[in-house]
Amino acid sequence: MHRTTIRMLCVAEAIATRGPIRLSELEESLPIPRAAIWRATQCLREREWVRVRLGDGAFELTHRLDEMMADAHVAPCTVDEVAPLLQEILAEKIYHVEFGMFQEPGRFEIAECSRRGRMRYGECCSLVNDDTAIVAQLTCSPRRLAMHLDAYLPRATCEERELIQSGQHVDMLQDIQPKGILMSEGGISAALPWAGSGGRCCGLRIELKTTSRGNRCALEELVSHIQEDWPQTSLT
Repeated sequence: MHRTTIRMLCVAEAIATRGPIRLSELEESLPIPRAAIWRATQCLREREWVRVRLGDGAFELTHRLDEMMADAHVAPCTVDEVAPLLQEILAEKIYHVEFGMFQEPGRFEIAECSRRGRMRYGECCSLVNDDTAIVAQLTCSPRRLAMHLDAYLPRATCEERELIQSGQHVDMLQDIQPKGILMSEGGISAALPWAGSGGRCCGLRIELKTTSRGNRCALEELVSHIQEDWPQTSLT
């Protein structure tokens, strides 16, 4: 069953990326038997995701699939970019991770989070008090940072508004800038900026599941490794 599913996905991808495409061309381009390709196309036709042109018998995607995809939720490409790093971190079994980005001016949301008991998907984070959102601002140009802060003011608390308008918040960002990392008190979590593709301003936060001297040292070593091996976290 697994092999059948993989074959169908391969056929659908080939039709989507190379279509209109004939059966003989699918057979030449895919390491799949002709009979299996034919069965896959018939399943796709039954779902009305693929049609066959009358003149040459070539397969192409239907408008129905186009409409479905137009309304589909798709993860931002930046989440795909950071996914290998998140998996590498979680493989150590001692960390929680969360990753967020600006979705619109002044609105920073969590896009990925491993802590199941405290999932924050889609949560609008404080630009002043949330570590993940704070480090994301380190990747912003002065003009973009001002745009985000201005847009955030209407939903800011009185205290947050005072910190932003007085310039204290920007001063705090400038203090963090040289190291490019925000460590929590006690060293139980670390937040790093992530410059996503397309100019996305993002943040990554790593938190220890349990606190111990050994785990805190491991977190510090992990952060150094990330900054060395993942240029997206560099502010230079």
